[in-house]
Amino acid sequence: MGASHYSIIELMVRTGIIRQECARQCHNETLCLDLEQEITVILLGSKPELIIELNRKGELIYYIKKIIKNQYYSGTSPFFKMYKKETALLYSAKKTEENDNETFCY
Repeated sequence: MGASHYSIIELMVRTGIIRQECARQCHNETLCLDLEQEITVILLGSKPELIIELNRKGELIYYIKKIIKNQYYSGTSPFFKMYKKETALLYSAKKTEENDNETFCY
């Protein structure tokens, strides 16, 4: 009998494959770790047959890349709503504060 979907996903996490693919999209280390966790949860919630079949065909990495891009770039994804939106708001607030503190000489 072949590997279970849990063992396939565990191997992808332990070898750093998911983290590496997340880092290609996300250059903020903290967000990257959050993205990795979100992708892992999504994979664990996927149909076992799908994970096993994609792995058998050598296509699982492409499926993971697609999920990463969708989660990272979509404004409606769970990852965006939980992590990226908050980071964007903090960055925006910081920039506004910096602009407010500037003194203008005329």
